[in-house]
Amino acid sequence: MRLAITLLLFVILTTCVGCNRNQGETPKESAVVVFRAADGRTLTMDELRGLTGTFRYEIVGKSNVPAEAESLHEQARQAGGSGDYKKAITLLEQASKFAPQWPYPVYDLAFTYLLMKDTENARKQYRKTVELSTRGFFTAITALDALVREEKGDLPTGTYLACLSLEWMDDPEKKAETKGILQINTALILDRKGDHDGAVRLLDELALDPASTYATEHLAKVTLANVAKKRV
Repeated sequence: MRLAITLLLFVILTTCVGCNRNQGETPKESAVVVFRAADGRTLTMDELRGLTGTFRYEIVGKSNVPAEAESLHEQARQAGGSGDYKKAITLLEQASKFAPQWPYPVYDLAFTYLLMKDTENARKQYRKTVELSTRGFFTAITALDALVREEKGDLPTGTYLACLSLEWMDDPEKKAETKGILQINTALILDRKGDHDGAVRLLDELALDPASTYATEHLAKVTLANVAKKRV
């Protein structure tokens, strides 16, 4: 499954049109500068024209990748797609040996470990992915940041995996319940950091929201009771 990262670009457009009517020349549109940095670098409309907002991360670092690496990587993705994660890991490690500077097998290795709930190895491989592609590769930077926060206790364990599951979940009821659990965890973090009012407000909303699933409503009420006890 290929992920597409959508980039939102807000621009202020300055248009300059130059012409020389005295000489009877046809008016010509000069380069339209969209952004000018402090060091003089510019972005023009010509450079932005035709962009779709979708970047093909799979091409990063792919130059000079041997056919063996591509074949092993594709076999690994097929194995992972069928749930054979151990086989996928073996194939991805082999692909990475053939193409040590190619981030794709490493990224998929990290994701496979994440699906196996092996967060230690997932962090390790996401970190390696970022080292190979410092400007990012799919969601590697976000994944690494979230998993490091989980390791430190700033986020509940499994938060990032739950977010990914929520993104790709088709069942509206399951999606709502997963979102509810994430919000309850958020409330617990707020309470732990001293924002008791914020935690109670979020839990109140979940407990009283008619759109909440029964499980979300019940867990929100139980959590709210525990948070309230601390304040008595």
